[in-house]
Amino acid sequence: MKILPYKHILCLLSIWIISQNLLAEQVTTIDANDLSVQQIKDNSNLKIIGVLTSKTVSVFKNAGISGETSSPNSNVKSVDFSEAIITEPLALDSIFLNYLELTSVIMPFSGAENITSMNAAFFTSGITDIDLSNCTGITSLQSAFNGCKRLKWVDISGCEKLENLFLAFSNAPLLEEIIMPDKAPQLKVMFHMIIGNNSLRELKLPSIVHPECLSTYSIIDCGLLHKLTLPTNIKQLQDASLFSCPNLTELIFEGDIPLLWNEGAFYSERAQSTTNPAFLTLYVKEEQIEYYLQDYGWRNIKAILPITSTNVDYRKNEDIELIYHNVYLNSIKSATESTITFYPINGNQAYTLSLSPGVTPIPDYIPSGFYILKIVKSNNDKTYKAFIR
Repeated sequence: MKILPYKHILCLLSIWIISQNLLAEQVTTIDANDLSVQQIKDNSNLKIIGVLTSKTVSVFKNAGISGETSSPNSNVKSVDFSEAIITEPLALDSIFLNYLELTSVIMPFSGAENITSMNAAFFTSGITDIDLSNCTGITSLQSAFNGCKRLKWVDISGCEKLENLFLAFSNAPLLEEIIMPDKAPQLKVMFHMIIGNNSLRELKLPSIVHPECLSTYSIIDCGLLHKLTLPTNIKQLQDASLFSCPNLTELIFEGDIPLLWNEGAFYSERAQSTTNPAFLTLYVKEEQIEYYLQDYGWRNIKAILPITSTNVDYRKNEDIELIYHNVYLNSIKSATESTITFYPINGNQAYTLSLSPGVTPIPDYIPSGFYILKIVKSNNDKTYKAFIR
């Protein structure tokens, strides 16, 4: 028998590896009515066509945890429902539970509004991102993405009928973005919605929710979360609703009725670290600021500012720095000679102050109130907003 040279063996081995990879990437198209557990186990990339029914869901569930061994599915990597149809209300609960290698799912384009719930749909799966924006009929995502260690992005912007997000995004440490619906008036259950996240930096909650939505233990142990936009129709943060978010520094609230203070929202006896209100800046409607400044709790946070300034770095801009004590402007640090004019929003007398390089305290003769600050420098002008004592 002729022995192949070493280089030939390596070449054949490379060809075999490539062929296996191509085979793994091959997409198998199956009609939903003909789908079987064995077909799911034998194929890594599936495209499902035809009408999705409760039978389809059961087949996927049985392929995820099968028989007495309850072994997870480690074969399926992608499922494409884009050409499938849903003709009647359908729950996709636990459909991909324990699909450990599943990274991609494309939802149906036709009839997605008939999906009623996806409880535990991706529980502990390998999903990395998912677009549910066209699934407008979903009312519950309880534990939908709980334990998804690779999940980075979720779009539920069209799910305005949501009622339940219990444990929906918990234990998903890499989750960076959740695109919420603009309104979800029936959304009430958010208990343990997000726990143990180390990647989410900003979160905008629906503007309209059930008034009791942001409940105890809603958003906890989110180490990098620094900016949170609250619903406009809540009245008060519940106890321990935002605890153990040590980097949370910005709260945005656009409600017409001022938010009641509750110090307990930021603490819990079970927390290893707390959310420190002393580091918080609250952005609210400009006409409400005086109310917040008179509130014993809110006036002790770092700053209370109008919403219009959320996109402006008002504290530092080139060589000018506004120095605050609590929520009040205390002094101004300038690297160059400048002139600053204080324009009170009530239209009263304006005040002009010359700045020398260094720190200039705010003079006592400037009355307390809310001012527009215009700083004139040799190179350009800057405008700020601030409170004086």
